[in-house]
Amino acid sequence: MIASPPAARVRGALLVGTSAAFFALTNAASTALYRRGGCSVVSLYLLRSAVIYLANAALIAVREGSTAARGVLLLRTARLESARLVLFRSLLQSTMALGLSVAFVFLTYADAFTVFKGVAVLSTMVMTHACLEHGERLSLYELACGGMTFAGVILVAQPPLLFGHRADTLPQPTPRPSTPQWTPRFGAGIAVAVVSGVISAVCGVLLRVLAKAGGQHDMPPAMLLSFLVCVMFAFFSMVGIVCRVTGLSEAAGWEWSQPVWPASLADWMIIVVHCACTLAAQLSAAAGFATTRAGIAAFLQLTELAWVYALDVFVLGEPTSFLAGLGSAIVFVSAVAAALGNSKK
Repeated sequence: MIASPPAARVRGALLVGTSAAFFALTNAASTALYRRGGCSVVSLYLLRSAVIYLANAALIAVREGSTAARGVLLLRTARLESARLVLFRSLLQSTMALGLSVAFVFLTYADAFTVFKGVAVLSTMVMTHACLEHGERLSLYELACGGMTFAGVILVAQPPLLFGHRADTLPQPTPRPSTPQWTPRFGAGIAVAVVSGVISAVCGVLLRVLAKAGGQHDMPPAMLLSFLVCVMFAFFSMVGIVCRVTGLSEAAGWEWSQPVWPASLADWMIIVVHCACTLAAQLSAAAGFATTRAGIAAFLQLTELAWVYALDVFVLGEPTSFLAGLGSAIVFVSAVAAALGNSKK
């Protein structure tokens, strides 16, 4: 198979990095919404799935016409095998999203994100080596860049699991121990984060297979996104129903599964921003994976936490530390180095 030209690989890497920035904005918007009590996790996933489904088709209608938009709305694909594969990937990604939400309930954000991303990156490297063709494998230089990127992520997150209590965080309502206590709840959170990380790696490899330019499937980003939001709508509808029927939604820590809908104009504006950023992030990621190997893409997606750090400091005005700033710089420099290495592969 003919390799992608260097310019296309650079563009693909930039698109993956851009998607990480949009995902950070997505998470910032959803966090603001949750803090306001304007929407629950399940309700937000239902709303955004419906909005993005229609917006995605509208973009296709403007760019390619009504016939193409109708195909995206009806999930029409040329190959049945491709449709089955993208359905499987969408179901896995929905499961991953749920698992990560649960991990955030059981752990601190830093612990959950670090474990999740660390496992995802390592699993992606193993899977690309074992399952994909030789051209997908990473060089020692690229592995070194990826290792530096992850080291920077750890410095930014400073997870209590490794660092204990962070001196630069905002005061907590209740004192937190300097080192995490290994309780059943903490252990369950770690297990869920690990499983979610493995699923994320599978999703990344499948996205590479489905979106690879000139590949067997070569499915356009808009179709991939349409499948994803349809499956997510059905999946989170079932999650909400099951939690409601079993009474789990009334348990402490599971309020996110209750149906809570936006009641103010400000809440709806945040949802609009959230949906717009999610749409941009998903389309950028799918387009980037067309010419970017799965392992490199996994490293570039680590820059999401660095973008989150930048938003916290420069937009929200939250406190920071020297290590966090250093980690953010390491993440960006290492990601650029990995992207440049990808252009020469």
